[in-house]
Amino acid sequence: MEANKFKLSFHFVLFFIFLLFSLLSTTVIDAADDSAAMAMLLETIVPTPSNWSKNSSYCQWPGVICDSNSTRVNGIFLKANNLTFLPPKFPSLPNLNTLDLSVNNLSGSLPSLANLTSLRNLYLERNNFNYIPQSFFTELATTLQLLTLSENPFPSWTIPTQLTRFPNFQVFFCDKANLTGQIPEIFQSFPLETLSLATNNLFGPLPNSFRNSTIQKISLHSQMLSGPIEVLSTMTNLIGVTSLLEIAADLGYPLELSDAWTGNDACRNWRFVKCDSKNSIISIDFRMQHFGGTISPAFANLSALNYIYLNGNNLTGPIPDSLTKLPQLKLLDVSNNNLSGNIPRFNPSVTLNISGNPLLLTGKHARKNRIGEDRLKKSNTAVEEFELLSFKKLVMATNNFDPTNKLGEGGFGPVYRGQFPDGQEIAVKRLSRASQQGLEEFMNEVELISKLRHRNLVKLLGCCTEGEEKMLVYEYLPNMSLDYFMFDPQRQAVVDWRKRFNIIEGIGRGLIYLHRDSGLRIIHRDLKASNILLDEDLNPKISDFGMARMFRSNEDQARTKRIVGTYGYMSPEYAMQGKFSEKSDVFSFGVLLLEIISGRKNTSFNNDRHALSLLDHAWRLWNEEKIWDMVDPGISDIPDFRLEILKCIHIGLLCVQNFVKERPNMATVVSMLNSEMENLPSPKPIAFIDRKVAENQCSNNVSITEAQGR
Repeated sequence: MEANKFKLSFHFVLFFIFLLFSLLSTTVIDAADDSAAMAMLLETIVPTPSNWSKNSSYCQWPGVICDSNSTRVNGIFLKANNLTFLPPKFPSLPNLNTLDLSVNNLSGSLPSLANLTSLRNLYLERNNFNYIPQSFFTELATTLQLLTLSENPFPSWTIPTQLTRFPNFQVFFCDKANLTGQIPEIFQSFPLETLSLATNNLFGPLPNSFRNSTIQKISLHSQMLSGPIEVLSTMTNLIGVTSLLEIAADLGYPLELSDAWTGNDACRNWRFVKCDSKNSIISIDFRMQHFGGTISPAFANLSALNYIYLNGNNLTGPIPDSLTKLPQLKLLDVSNNNLSGNIPRFNPSVTLNISGNPLLLTGKHARKNRIGEDRLKKSNTAVEEFELLSFKKLVMATNNFDPTNKLGEGGFGPVYRGQFPDGQEIAVKRLSRASQQGLEEFMNEVELISKLRHRNLVKLLGCCTEGEEKMLVYEYLPNMSLDYFMFDPQRQAVVDWRKRFNIIEGIGRGLIYLHRDSGLRIIHRDLKASNILLDEDLNPKISDFGMARMFRSNEDQARTKRIVGTYGYMSPEYAMQGKFSEKSDVFSFGVLLLEIISGRKNTSFNNDRHALSLLDHAWRLWNEEKIWDMVDPGISDIPDFRLEILKCIHIGLLCVQNFVKERPNMATVVSMLNSEMENLPSPKPIAFIDRKVAENQCSNNVSITEAQGR
């Protein structure tokens, strides 16, 4: 009897252990992805974010970024979505590193984020939060690096000392957040680089912990701070580091600098920088680095500078007048760049090397209509047919820039039609004085396109750099731009399939020339319908090289913090991370190809309940085997070219693949266009990035324009 009881008890224990193991196993399996957590967010966030649905994978929801190797959520970007309600406690998302809920209408208490155990970047600014739970900062993951709480109507509160919990904390924005009290002595405890506490009610002296901090950028204005502020003068690295960062910003933050400049002591093994025994910067050597951008006026803040080497780069714009005020400057070498404007008057003791800058004009050179032979010998740019035109000549050619001659306007400025006395028709791009980035674009375009000759690139005839005027003069193309034809119901009927295919192929050949055949490896970065001009026979010519970037022979990819381009045409890696390569242009080409086939803009689906964009529309129809519903019904000769049209749609979907490695290069694309349709790879689902996500991800360094006609 006792033996039987023992056996029964033993079996019961075994059964219990098996049941417990099964439950634990089920829990692990259920937690293998984030579907339960994302479903909970779908049900609780009010209003439901646009195009979030149970009927689609959460990794395809706008604003949701998943790991490329799993279905784990890495980022949620819901900036400016008019959100009014969040769950009081976020569900578990163990891989989430970025949460952006800024610029909404969220109110009440800050939510508990204890379940976000990998959180690094948290954006909560510009909401209506009015309560901070005591546990909020103690529950945040210790991985936190960036926090923004600015412009929320919190009740009076003090800077939390719990910030010391975050060993890698680098950026804290808390402007207009009703902070009060003194700034605590905590800033030696973490590697903070940016601190912004402006327009609060802080008072008292600055903390001594600023002396040994790593802070590089600080904003404390509009406060009631009092007492001695000599602490700032002891932050010896702040001015030098800040100035060097401004210099890097004007160069477009090249990777060589972002990789080599770390910490807050520029004299401690910072590449390109030399200091004296007093830790003053005396030399900056950027020679032969192929840097783009402009010469920063911030060089003038480094008063101990003796030597500045900027030769052998792709710098544009003027030499800043402020450099003449450097008291100890001995040498400035800016040779072999693409500088323009007048040369400042330096002290005679300064050795100045300016050769190899064909548009750096001074004295009699500024009044010449033709670039002189002496300047050509110094220049690395082949500009035999490139003419320096007078402002007066262009005024006459455009009838004083008569509005009736205006062809259109872009970020650079207006474009006018003109005619020289010999009958030659021209198009004149005139830099708008209100343009923030036009001068850099102007010089970039002169530098690049003056070196290029191809039947599918627009021809640059000359330029004008007289006084404050900056103008580019191109051949005039009578059929305007591609969007002028393709998105107008009347005009697009003229463009049958054979003409459309010739346009597609011509754009492709122009890109092959830019990427490989020119020998310069140029990435356009702003390929769109309005930048494809059409001649009298509707042959395409790629234009507008203001955003282009030239790669070195050993470069395959670059990264920038200043993202420029046009919404609807930017690749995911460029819009979200600032990474660009030949494959970024391939993505833009794919968008163009699908626009040409459908006769619709990628961005024409804003009010469409069934699709976010043309790419979304095309993929859904492809997946449902209804792809012919996408084809422009105005194409009169569809029956004769059904296979070719289908092949082009297939290629277009391959070009807009989410991952760079899955897109073909342009040489392969053109080869596919001109070969029989055999063994093409199957396109994979496309991750659709909407405009808000693109703008949110890069809101501090972005220049996104609308796609507009000329």
